[in-house]
Amino acid sequence: MYDVVIAGAGPAGCITAKLLADSGYSVLIADKTVMPRQKSCSGILIQKSVGILEHTFGKIPRAVYAEPHLNKGMILTTDTGMKIPVEGLCLSIWRSLLDYWMVLEAADAGAVFLEETPVIGFVEKKDHVAVRLGGKSASGLSARVLAGCDGPAGTVRRKLRKKPGDCITTYQVYAKGEIDLDPAYFHTFLQPELSDYDAWCMVKDNYIITGVGVHHAPDAGRYHKKFLAYLAENHHARLSAPEFEERWLLPRITPENPVDKGEGRVFLAGDAANMLNPLGEGISSALVSGSAFADAFMRAAEPGEKPDPVRLRTMYETSLSPTIDHMYRQWRLLAAISPKFAYLRDI
Repeated sequence: MYDVVIAGAGPAGCITAKLLADSGYSVLIADKTVMPRQKSCSGILIQKSVGILEHTFGKIPRAVYAEPHLNKGMILTTDTGMKIPVEGLCLSIWRSLLDYWMVLEAADAGAVFLEETPVIGFVEKKDHVAVRLGGKSASGLSARVLAGCDGPAGTVRRKLRKKPGDCITTYQVYAKGEIDLDPAYFHTFLQPELSDYDAWCMVKDNYIITGVGVHHAPDAGRYHKKFLAYLAENHHARLSAPEFEERWLLPRITPENPVDKGEGRVFLAGDAANMLNPLGEGISSALVSGSAFADAFMRAAEPGEKPDPVRLRTMYETSLSPTIDHMYRQWRLLAAISPKFAYLRDI
């Protein structure tokens, strides 16, 4: 029996596995993809994320960096077209390589990693969780607790709540070309005609990356065409044919869809728990939530012991509470800036 089985090898799952494995706990991470995987993500690490990563995993390898690897922050264009600079030195990375580095470090610490192996079901028992794995390593196994770190529409959240979480679909396109936006910044646009959520543009390794967030996946292409036309008219964008594209799901934060930490012996972290900062910055909150869960587990039980799930949940919630409060404050601030997000004033 494993101390913890983790669904999902993103930042929340990997940091949970690394911290527990470092302390002698038996951990298994199962992910449905082949690593390194492509994931639609800004790949911008704020200083908080850099600090957590380097404290837990060691120095971020240069191979993970994109160019320009130093990012000066974000320039936010509001619904009315007003530009608001948000300064802050960040690191620009390739998310696929970051996740791969983290999962290899977790495996080196002693965690078992299974790729092409989704968690496809689970049943909570009196003192453990029976977990079913599919794909390449299909099997059944037992864990003292199950940690769902596989996203808002992942199996763990979906089966626990009998429905997927409310989601935003992201659509991101890579092309070569020219644009007169400063490549040292991440550029976000909130005009409602460009997206349901936000639109963005950034530069990585000579790619101009453009993306939109939408409520309904079929609308992504239509909004993206409008965004490209806007960039051509207002920022002299001249882009070649797309070289590749990515789609992903993010939690849609609303007062009716708050943070969800799971129940019983099933815990949620990262996107699966609706941990997301404004405009899609989820890496820092994923790292914090995974760290909080691992820390709570280590305080609740020694390796091989069965934790009291009520005590474990109380410690996890207490540790995560300041991060949730900060996250909600950020959403309320965005609601004060943008009428598009006015529904979050009372979150």
